[in-house]
Amino acid sequence: SYCNGLKSIKIPSSVVSFRENPFAGCEYLTEIDVSENPNFVFVDGVLMDREMTQIICRCHSKPGGYSIPASVTAIGGGAFWGSNFLISIIIPGSVKEVGNEAFYGCVMLELITIPGIIEVLGANPFSGCYRLSEIRVVGDAQKLKMVDGVLFLREMTRLIWCSRKKSGSYEIPNIVKRSEERRV
Repeated sequence: SYCNGLKSIKIPSSVVSFRENPFAGCEYLTEIDVSENPNFVFVDGVLMDREMTQIICRCHSKPGGYSIPASVTAIGGGAFWGSNFLISIIIPGSVKEVGNEAFYGCVMLELITIPGIIEVLGANPFSGCYRLSEIRVVGDAQKLKMVDGVLFLREMTRLIWCSRKKSGSYEIPNIVKRSEERRV
């Protein structure tokens, strides 16, 4: 990680998995060659496992919005770390797990659409997303809950994120047991 001058990399067939994004902070990385590796695919600037069920890394320089494919069930830790030009993201209902700091440092990110059915949400998933002003929680099953611009998990016992649009004073509900977002 943090290989600032790296523009492309080839992953040999000996690599079978990644626990988290190994290219976090490689801000100029635009190409990941997996042509000789049967374990991964690289599609539209995104490195995924062969079955396209886990996002490992999104190249940082890819601009605009991104809709995660419906085949994806997990977003790895730091997968979108430092995707500086990502403005919006749509996470489908197929995604059940979002890793630690999955969207860390996405400084241009303004909007996330996320299913309320997420089962596992890692620590500080939106830290460093300074322009993030809206998270839309969609779907019927609501494990995530948006209340007055504040995102909670599991019956409001974990505070995850507070909208930058919130001003004045705010009293954290007394049922909250922990707060993950550093900006609260």
